[in-house]
This record gives sequence, C-alpha cells and structure tokens, in this order.
Amino acid sequence: MGVSKASGILGGGWVGRRYRKRGDTPRINRLTPRFTDEELQEVKVAAIAAQMTPTGFCAAAALGAARAGGSPEGGEQLAELQRELFDARVAVNRAGTNLNQAVAALNATGEAPIWLVEAVRRVVEAVRRIDAATFRVHDRLR
Repeated sequence: MGVSKASGILGGGWVGRRYRKRGDTPRINRLTPRFTDEELQEVKVAAIAAQMTPTGFCAAAALGAARAGGSPEGGEQLAELQRELFDARVAVNRAGTNLNQAVAALNATGEAPIWLVEAVRRVVEAVRRIDAATFRVHDRLR
C-alpha cells in the first residue's frame, strides 16, 4: 500500500528529503540500532522536522552525542544551554533598546547621562560574548 511522499511518515515517504554532502571520505561502516514502535515514531517525526531521513538523523544524533562528550544526554544539556544563551541574548538586546531610548533623550535634551557611555560599552561586550558562545554551541549541535 503506497502513499505519496507528501503524506510523510505514514507511507514511508519522506517530506523534504534532500541530498547532503558528506565530505570526501565515504561512510562504509554501519550500525543497526533497534527501536520500539514508539521510539521509531519519535525518530521519524524528529527526522522530518530536521528535513533528514531517519538514518541520517540517527547518524547526526550519534555523532553529536559522541562529540559532546560521549553521552547522549550531553546533547540535551547543550540544547538547554543554547536556549538559555538565546534568552540571555534577547535580554541584552532589550537593554540595547533601552540605550536607544537614552540616546533619544540625549538628542532631545542635548545632555548625555553620565552612565551612557559605560552602559553602551557593557552591552556591546556582553552581546559579543553571548553571540560567540551561542554560535559555538549551535555549531556543536549541528
């Protein structure tokens, strides 16, 4: 009983499947993980969300866990750290918005608050550090 690719996991077709360059070294080794029906369904749903095949998704997840220190839970910990960093980045950007308001007041009154230059320097440095850390985590999770 075949179902079109557009139907997704029900008929075995994969929505959004695409070729991914795997580098110059061919992958010749194979593992065969085993899943319960429920676990396999979770893998399929996650693979579709990542626009990958279940096999490619499993390979990426296994390599991600191995590179995160050998623990499958390490990827979850990194993902949580990534969410925290993104939240912190949003908070710092909001502080930047407040600084813009201070500059607007400066333009309106002609006088800068004493703290304005230091506040700007701190926000810029914090955003730079958060961006660097966020992208390191993001690169590691890919």
